[in-house]
Amino acid sequence: MGGKLNDIRETSSNAIQIIRDLKNPEVHESLNRVKDITATVKEIVESFKDPSMVKNIENFRLTLESIERISTKIDSIRNDSQNSGLMDEISSTIRGCRLALDTINSEGGTKELVSASKNLISEISSMVLEIKQLVHRIGSTEGTPDIAGIVDNVRDISNYAKSVREDFK
Repeated sequence: MGGKLNDIRETSSNAIQIIRDLKNPEVHESLNRVKDITATVKEIVESFKDPSMVKNIENFRLTLESIERISTKIDSIRNDSQNSGLMDEISSTIRGCRLALDTINSEGGTKELVSASKNLISEISSMVLEIKQLVHRIGSTEGTPDIAGIVDNVRDISNYAKSVREDFK
């Protein structure tokens, strides 16, 4: 029984200390802050019940779901492109193009390529002139559709060669 009396005395002492602490201005200030926070939380909870807020929250939820679906689709596309080998193919093509450009630039191949292209155009032009002279010697092409087709093809080749020559100038 002595232990219970000690417990009662200690509890009473603690209760008296709490009552004394409640008189302290700092405790009152803390309780007022808790009261203000509680009022703010209550207002927030009430605002969540407002129909416009409910609609906003629903729209936010739908937006998040859309973002999640888009993210899933992007992951799927990325995985499909990696599994198909498309990205590897594109990467190897880019590496090949870079290597070809580096080779042309390092070996001075650009000048050689332009020079060879000009020579080819010159040869085509010479061939066109020779064919024109041959057709002119043969005479009219009206009676022979094969020759007329050749003449048209030669004319087209000549025009194309002229346009390519202009591009290189």
